Amino acid sequence: MKIIKKIKDIQWNSIKIKVSLILIILILPLVSFLFYNSYYSIDVIQNQVAHSNKNLLSLYMQQVDTILEEVDKYLIRLAAFNIDFTIIQDFKNLDEYHLAITRLTNKINEDILAYSNLSSIFIYTHNKDLIEVYNNNSSYKERWDIREYIKNLANDNLVLDHLPPDWYQKKINNHYYLFRIMRFGDIYLGAWLNIEKLQVPLNLIKLGEKGASFFVTSNGIPMTKSDLIKETGIDIRFDFNDYYIAGEKNKYLIVKKESEKGDFSLMVLIPTEKILENLPYLKNITNIIIITILLLIPVSLWLLRRYIISPLGKIMRVMERVKTEGDLSERVDQKGLIIREFQIINSTFNNMMDTIQKLRIDVYEEKLAQKRFELQNLQLQVKPHFFLNTLNIIYSLSRTKKFDKIQEMIQLLVQYFRYMFKSSTDMVLLKDEVKHVENYIRIQQIRFPDSLNYKIEVCEDLLDIPVPPLIIQTFVENIIKHAVTLDDEIYFEVRIEKLEKVDKVAIIIRDNGEGFSAEQLLRLNSEENYNDDSGKHIGIYNVKQRLDLLYDGNASILFANDNNTGGAVVKMIIPIKKIGG
Repeated sequence: MKIIKKIKDIQWNSIKIKVSLILIILILPLVSFLFYNSYYSIDVIQNQVAHSNKNLLSLYMQQVDTILEEVDKYLIRLAAFNIDFTIIQDFKNLDEYHLAITRLTNKINEDILAYSNLSSIFIYTHNKDLIEVYNNNSSYKERWDIREYIKNLANDNLVLDHLPPDWYQKKINNHYYLFRIMRFGDIYLGAWLNIEKLQVPLNLIKLGEKGASFFVTSNGIPMTKSDLIKETGIDIRFDFNDYYIAGEKNKYLIVKKESEKGDFSLMVLIPTEKILENLPYLKNITNIIIITILLLIPVSLWLLRRYIISPLGKIMRVMERVKTEGDLSERVDQKGLIIREFQIINSTFNNMMDTIQKLRIDVYEEKLAQKRFELQNLQLQVKPHFFLNTLNIIYSLSRTKKFDKIQEMIQLLVQYFRYMFKSSTDMVLLKDEVKHVENYIRIQQIRFPDSLNYKIEVCEDLLDIPVPPLIIQTFVENIIKHAVTLDDEIYFEVRIEKLEKVDKVAIIIRDNGEGFSAEQLLRLNSEENYNDDSGKHIGIYNVKQRLDLLYDGNASILFANDNNTGGAVVKMIIPIKKIGG
């Protein structure tokens, strides 16, 4: 009765119980099978066979490289110390030239016998004479084909001058050959051999009826026994370290050893059935494990998906939408949940989202009110800056009795102050800001006649976008304040354009004045407040603050000097906001 009660007390819908059951169903059979069968044994055997054969390949490849290196040394000694080779190079006397060729041919005939694997040594002179000495291990047809290849090669100076610096392989009439060609002045000295001659000792290695050893190019193309490779359907890879398993009908363990003297390698195919021929029991157990895994994996995956992955996926998708879209109205659907922990998590998450949504609304409203208050304070700091100068202009015009200018000035000031009072709003249309800038410039032109020249370029498509008020006028005011004199004419331009591929606008203001100092640029482009105790540069600080407040840090402003004129350059990049957005 106690056991039954304990069973009833188990929370069967608990994630701990569900995961434990799934792990038992998945792991216990595998542990039972792996107790009697271990892939480690197969790996050990394969590694041993691979390393054993690789050592064998290394030994033979070392012999091959030694042969090729001996031929290299012989060719170099022949060119360096043989007097007849020197006579052929100099070619001062035709009779001496032919006698030298005869003596050199006789010497090579004697020397080539020491290199049984070598098929031929040849010399191609600057007189277009081809001197060939053969061993007896090549056919007439083969010699003829090689001779044609050498002659064609000799006629192509571009190819001949860019031959590989070591032994290289070449396919001629479905047969692969190794060539070594050295250049000494205008004479080419070389040797070649049939790769199949190097294959002969490898055929003595016992690799089973289906096993084989063969040479491959640097691109993984078999140079010998290509029919066997095609028949077995093996994918010859060249980029591997120790060994790999390949094959369609039958599996093969493949080992390779690269030559140090040429662009080729030696590979060996070993049937895996030969490797495991003494382990039939292990093979049977391996098959049982594979079948068991195939049967258990779908069942285990279905259980994991049904009870864990699917509920977690619901929570993750909702959390991802909240993270990327910021939609706090998202909630997790609790329909179909039978695991107790997920029920609690989902319910807690939904309650938390309700609380966060309410708190966010309260915080947002408070933050919005604070931003509006800060923005109004920042804008109010800009307005008193212009008053004294305008009164002085009107006074000066009245003394000279320029009543038409006074009337124009008063009309301009009316428009100016109307815009300034309107600018207590967060945003204005770009066309109104541009019109206000032109109005402000006209006031300054009356103040500084014949000293101020400007140009404003703006795309018509951008005229109706909202922008913060006074962000252009502030920098135009700085130009006039710091750059305009009665002696020199100042020129500045304002260019407004839409950036490609992003929903942003660039506002570029540049002049031909003296520009910013290095210290000013450093401070202006930094995050610090660029004001002094007297309030100097407060306009720049105001613009920075307003851009940051209105665009939540998505706007930027850069200060620089023009590379051509040396004048100041101010570049603002602001996002395009929809009206009312």
